[in-house]
Amino acid sequence: MDLNGTGDIARVETSFEYPTLSYTYKIETSLDGRAWTVFADKTESFPVAVSPHRDVRQARAAWVRIAITGCQRPENAAGIYAFKVFQSD
Repeated sequence: MDLNGTGDIARVETSFEYPTLSYTYKIETSLDGRAWTVFADKTESFPVAVSPHRDVRQARAAWVRIAITGCQRPENAAGIYAFKVFQSD
């Protein structure tokens, strides 16, 4: 996601296609679109299924990306319903 400029991020909310299932994922931020820093890493185990997932951390970024690495039910394709980035107040 291109943030159309650099800003301070406080929270990312992700709503997956199937809100009652758990997904493993990683969210990263970047200032230049080339070097990426981990914002949230939920790849080790399935987090509790909630909707939306709220990942809170302070970061300065111009781009944000997410990589879905797994679904609690592998027969379901991984999809995102909404991906929202919130700036610091």
